[in-house]
Amino acid sequence: MKDYDQAIQWYQNAGNDRMVASMREKKGAAQQNLAAEQECAEFKRKIDALKLQVSELQKLGDLDSAKLLQEQLPTLERDYAERCR
Repeated sequence: MKDYDQAIQWYQNAGNDRMVASMREKKGAAQQNLAAEQECAEFKRKIDALKLQVSELQKLGDLDSAKLLQEQLPTLERDYAERCR
């Protein structure tokens, strides 16, 4: 984000208000993209943790609990694919 801040400063010093506004918009969009990427990474970690939990429950012989969790995976993976790709 420093590059945007630096560009904003330069355009302000040059008196170019149109480019200042443009850089501010681009900076805001970049911040939103970063936040969305972080949310997607966290969502993926939760899906992976759920898969691991299913595997562990299966190893422990708790097949009913494993099945309940595993049934949630397709919906979560579909949501991830729709939101994060």
